[in-house]
Amino acid sequence: MKYGIVFLVFACLCLLASATIEILYPSSTYWLVSNSTAIIMWNLTDPSTDPARFSIFLTNSNIPDLKQYALLNNAISADRNISLSVPDFVTRGVVPGYQLIFTNIFDISKVYAVSEAFEIRPSGSVQSVYKPPPPPQSPNNSTNTTTGSGSDSSGNNNNNNPNSSGVVGVQICSTVLFILAVLVLVMM
Repeated sequence: MKYGIVFLVFACLCLLASATIEILYPSSTYWLVSNSTAIIMWNLTDPSTDPARFSIFLTNSNIPDLKQYALLNNAISADRNISLSVPDFVTRGVVPGYQLIFTNIFDISKVYAVSEAFEIRPSGSVQSVYKPPPPPQSPNNSTNTTTGSGSDSSGNNNNNNPNSSGVVGVQICSTVLFILAVLVLVMM
């Protein structure tokens, strides 16, 4: 019985650890503009296990002085977007490699999501506009034979997210562990 409870607690922790948020904007396709307001967008993979709130940090390994710049604390996950001011880091041209990091509000070492690398363009530049992907079509009424990978007319790579199957795998694994823990507990 003692080991069954320990196993159940472990499985529950695995379910919580599978919480994942996907940052949609900005990304490698969508940039931010210095000294402007931007709407940061994300998706929840499982609202029942994703954190209710998180902090947002800006980082860029190409800029020695920029370790983690705090942009916002206590963003509400269920909102799926938030408007915030983009600081002026562009002094000598565009430096690639900016990333947003979503972390636990009490412990920034617990990272929930990391964006793709993106640019912050100089003040006055044209803002990028997020275009959500089209909803999947059923095979019966689909006339488009495009596979959804490759490059668009501007040369941007639009391959599907390679990490999405990993998220599903972790969630399935943690769900199986949880079910096993319940069975072990019932059998004892």
